[in-house]
Amino acid sequence: MVTFNLIHADWFHLLLNLLRQLLFGILLELAILCTMLENSRKGSIGASGAIYGLSLFFIIERLNTMKTNIDHHRFVLMQLILLVVFPMTIITSSGAILDITVGHAAHFGGALVGFLFGIGKEINL
Repeated sequence: MVTFNLIHADWFHLLLNLLRQLLFGILLELAILCTMLENSRKGSIGASGAIYGLSLFFIIERLNTMKTNIDHHRFVLMQLILLVVFPMTIITSSGAILDITVGHAAHFGGALVGFLFGIGKEINL
């Protein structure tokens, strides 16, 4: 689960991945800079936007699996509940109880990108 991110087919493959990270990273940093300029007392920290992106990508992928694999609807639904609904409910509730300031723009942006990547994967873009 961890090491596959570190393995590449060749140097060109690694270079392409690094270039994508650089391009997306610049866009992300510009968005965070705009948020911080809007309200200088509010900084943007953490990786929750990426977590929302991965969550939405996972949801889209699992829903498409349910569409194509009729025999495993319950198993896929249990995965969604155990791996997305429960953790997000606990995290959101904890944040509300502890009165933690949340960067909703980062969450929305991450979720939107995850959703778009999930849809793109399904239509083979």
